[in-house]
Amino acid sequence: MKIDYTDLYPLLKNTALEPWIEQLPERIARGLRHERHGHLPEWEAVLAALPLVEATSPSLTRRSDVPVAYTATTPHPTNFFDPKEQTAHLVGNLPHWRQDGCLYFVTFRLADSLPSGKLNDLRIEKETWLKQHPEPSRDSPDHSGWQREYKTRFQDRIEKWLDAGHGRCILRPPEIRRVAEQALHHFDGDHYRIDSFVVMPNHVHVLVAPLKQYTLSDIVKAWKSYTAHVLVSRFGIAAPVWQKEYFDHIVRSPEHLEKFRTYIIDNPKRLARLCDEAVASTKSPLVEATSPSLNSTCDEDVASTKSPLVEATSPSLARRSDVPVASKNNASTNPNIELKHEVRIDGPEIDGLADQLKVFHPWRKGPFHLHGIHIDTEWRSDWKWDRVLPHLQPLEGRAILDVGCGNGYHCWRMLGEGARLAIGIDPSLGFVCQFFAMQHFIRDSRAWVLPLGIEDLPPAPGAFDTVFSMGVLYHRKSPIEHIEQLCSFLRPGGELVIETLVVDGPEGYSLIPHDRYAKMRNVWFIPSVPTLELWLKRCGLKNIRTVDRCATSTEEQRSTDWMTYESLPDFLDPADASKTIEGHPAPQRAVIIADA
Repeated sequence: MKIDYTDLYPLLKNTALEPWIEQLPERIARGLRHERHGHLPEWEAVLAALPLVEATSPSLTRRSDVPVAYTATTPHPTNFFDPKEQTAHLVGNLPHWRQDGCLYFVTFRLADSLPSGKLNDLRIEKETWLKQHPEPSRDSPDHSGWQREYKTRFQDRIEKWLDAGHGRCILRPPEIRRVAEQALHHFDGDHYRIDSFVVMPNHVHVLVAPLKQYTLSDIVKAWKSYTAHVLVSRFGIAAPVWQKEYFDHIVRSPEHLEKFRTYIIDNPKRLARLCDEAVASTKSPLVEATSPSLNSTCDEDVASTKSPLVEATSPSLARRSDVPVASKNNASTNPNIELKHEVRIDGPEIDGLADQLKVFHPWRKGPFHLHGIHIDTEWRSDWKWDRVLPHLQPLEGRAILDVGCGNGYHCWRMLGEGARLAIGIDPSLGFVCQFFAMQHFIRDSRAWVLPLGIEDLPPAPGAFDTVFSMGVLYHRKSPIEHIEQLCSFLRPGGELVIETLVVDGPEGYSLIPHDRYAKMRNVWFIPSVPTLELWLKRCGLKNIRTVDRCATSTEEQRSTDWMTYESLPDFLDPADASKTIEGHPAPQRAVIIADA
């Protein structure tokens, strides 16, 4: 489990959101690096350690022991090898070509990934062959033929041995594989640029271009050093972890690049074809394959996709933990996952899971029910949803944007109503991690939470059928500008839903706290209902209606074991619950709906 948005981009193709495909990766990366709200690296480590659990529906099974190849959503411009430019030729156990700005196909492997007897025989054979066939100069017409023969005799044979799954294959379990994946992603865009990679059970393939002053050898050394340290210290893997040497090939042409990309993407397919049949017959659909010998056949189509959230199309795939399922997931088909009436994932209790989830404290929106754990959040967000839902246009098949979504609780409820796509945005990384913790168990590719504020979103005129802003408006210094931003994402005839604090008063009146409201510094305008309706009208919205208004109770917002900070009871005047501790009117909330 890691924070990865790769699978979102295919869902945006051929929609009004397609322009986001090129703009979102950089903005999301910037959002994930923003640590004002918490420490993402620690949270990602907890996400990576979330347990694999038994899936109960073929449509939700992810065959997790075979990796999915990563490919950059928007390939960067590539410099190819130019024989006219200055080239370094490094010689160790293997020849290495170097040229500034080029892309390299790199393979590095575990220490026990190749049988020692075969390796020794190959080394002797290679030394003998090189003495008899010294490498011609790169300008020689014989050089390309020499390279092809060298590759066929030595490198291709090693690739076949790697694919056969020799050694302990310690990278097979997902939680260990993610350590290597996170290491590869860590300095992507800073020290190097990754085009594609795949982490196989006993080796890693990467297409990478060094940047600035960083050399390929330093980059690979850093990957191997970091992952070895983590695997030894955290997982008790015996050292040495990696073989000292690694293979690299300089990319010479667009055809050469496509060949390497295809090879990386096809690696999981080859492993899928070799998967142990015993794994397919196990009762647990997400059990780890424990045999390093991979002998029998799996369905080829499963590993052919780049997406880890995919649909199993064969009953035999529902019981395989070792191959990633390729599908658009629909959690509503799983009787153990309920999203319509609540967010509930049934299953056996998991030791230590509650402690893992509490690392993401505070849990503000919910509640969630997960494998016997009741995540009793600060807000009874289900009560708010019950007040809003009866007044909405049907959400079936709609694309929805939820601004300030927190941990995405309402996005799950939107899927329960049949939404085609529910994208939430929230700049708080803790809430983003809470969403991905739930996604780890629900696995529905229709729901996403992006670590962004509305001002960080790329333009997408008319992209959404429904836009929600619940509990956000009073935090904005320019509420009318916020309404206009919301409208900019709505298609004509689409529906805007605003839920916000309100006060009693005539049209034109707003409460502007001198300092704090209910101990919150970031409350700027709390309008009267007529004022809010006027704002919407001035923004060009139609059919404006206030569908609900109620006081916020201490049963709906309060401290719990999952949110131990102060909450509404601490924000009210202890002598007069109709006032906040500052003397303002106690919180009232209204739901206003309008059409674009």
